[in-house]
Amino acid sequence: MIRPVRRAPAWAWPSATPTWAVVLLAAVVVLLLPGTADAHAVLKSTDPADGQVLAQAPRTITATFNEAISLAPKGNLLLDSTGRPVPAEVRSVNDTVVYTPASTLAEGTYVVSWRVVSADTHPVGGGISFSVGRPSANSVAVPTQVADREVNLLRIGAEVLRYGGVLGFAGLTAFGLFIAEPSVRRSATFARRVRRVRDALAAAAVLGAVVLIPLVKLWQDGTGLGDLFSGSVWPAALSTAPAAAAALLAVGTGLALVAAGRRSPVAAAAGTALALGSLAVVGHTRVYGPGWLVLAADLLHLATAALWVGGLLGLCLLFVPDPDHRTAEVASAVGRFSTAALWLVAGLGVSAVVLWWRIADSVEGLWTTAYGRLVLVKLVLVLAVIGVAAWNRYRLVPAVLVGASRRATLDALRRTVGVEAAGLAVVVAVTGVLVSQTPREEAAATPVAAAPAASSGPKTLTAAVGDAKATMVISPGKRGVNALQLSLVDAEGVPLVPHETPELSVRLPAYELGPFKKPLSTTGKGTYEATVDFPLDGTWTVTLVVRLSEFESPVVSQEVVIP
Repeated sequence: MIRPVRRAPAWAWPSATPTWAVVLLAAVVVLLLPGTADAHAVLKSTDPADGQVLAQAPRTITATFNEAISLAPKGNLLLDSTGRPVPAEVRSVNDTVVYTPASTLAEGTYVVSWRVVSADTHPVGGGISFSVGRPSANSVAVPTQVADREVNLLRIGAEVLRYGGVLGFAGLTAFGLFIAEPSVRRSATFARRVRRVRDALAAAAVLGAVVLIPLVKLWQDGTGLGDLFSGSVWPAALSTAPAAAAALLAVGTGLALVAAGRRSPVAAAAGTALALGSLAVVGHTRVYGPGWLVLAADLLHLATAALWVGGLLGLCLLFVPDPDHRTAEVASAVGRFSTAALWLVAGLGVSAVVLWWRIADSVEGLWTTAYGRLVLVKLVLVLAVIGVAAWNRYRLVPAVLVGASRRATLDALRRTVGVEAAGLAVVVAVTGVLVSQTPREEAAATPVAAAPAASSGPKTLTAAVGDAKATMVISPGKRGVNALQLSLVDAEGVPLVPHETPELSVRLPAYELGPFKKPLSTTGKGTYEATVDFPLDGTWTVTLVVRLSEFESPVVSQEVVIP
């Protein structure tokens, strides 16, 4: 009796593949920068400086940022020491906010606040105070205007819905047309199942994008949900980048759905490309350059992530019991996807490296910033998913095709693919949160040279104040409540008594906290003390204003690393 020769599957895996080492290397850097992480405008300088005392009233007050900005409708004010608005024209000129008082400012202290919108649509707020002639006896704090908590939570939720919907829809469309096309033709039940999930994901993506239009506007303006139906919100929101992204997404999903229904792969691919491109309309690709490189890397990143997410979702649907499915056919679909996944991981790794290099511009930021730590969490999740995928590829898929217990092995493969898909769902959720973070500002907030100062123990800061010298000792020098002792001496080392009690303030640039003014109490000739609370670790800026005479008021700033 002649036994039939068992033929090897056409997609047989390479043995002892050296490419696996390449895959692991790519995995280490995979998704280092999620989707479209954004970078906020950073304040470079103000004129006058914060706390400065001017002999004459300025004609204009300016705040200059590191990129072009636009004014938010609210939050740009010039106030007197009692908190009353001072009539002034406020305008943005490229990267600068310019305040022009309607009349000459009288003697006293003034507060300037700003709320601007970065090129990536993110709002940035802050403020300074300065004085004309002599400081007022009392002054108000710099006003802050932040978005309502509910607005921010809904915005993040809409981002997750949009990202998850777009990635799942695009990937599942490609899966049905290319990876599992034989199963779609053979089983009407499976084809209907793929279509329903794909349509639901498309609807979720469009819904998230549409909801984002007014939410981003409320977030930029620093207003609450009560203004959602204000007559001024929607007209302004419809002319913003999120509205353009939503329109592009709607057109892309509509084209892809129609083309997929008519079995037109080329038109469907064009529609999914438009849908994925809508995610790059707003974000770092609009800020950093070279534009062609960052945009290309961003689109590659999105496309490979979509194919991975949608492919895993499609495999989960393929594993649902169906009498029209054959075990070998299911295993072959898993094999084709796993082969494609090899290139997906490589594409994700390459695009992630390019994006992190051009956007974050920091390696230390991965563990010294909030953004970097979230990226590391995402990286761990991706590595776990890759581990499960490797087990599927090298152990379970071959066992299904040539093993004796094919049904039991197929059940195990079904479970591990489900775990892989659940892990990627968490990665997508983390991505939705990360798009609200800023990579470069936080990554650059702690200079490498300042790292030695992060050790515990009292911190000593010294600075020249005109011809005099100021020494500040901060103890215990760690997060929480600290005591600050200030001593002033002249050029001869003799204790110096300034014209008025110095002014002290602290701020944390990485998180846009402050400045917080801390009152100093006199403890002796030229010596003062204050209680300073550092609620977060990081590089804090300590600013001291010492009024040496009627018209001389130097402003000095020192950085201190609080562990």
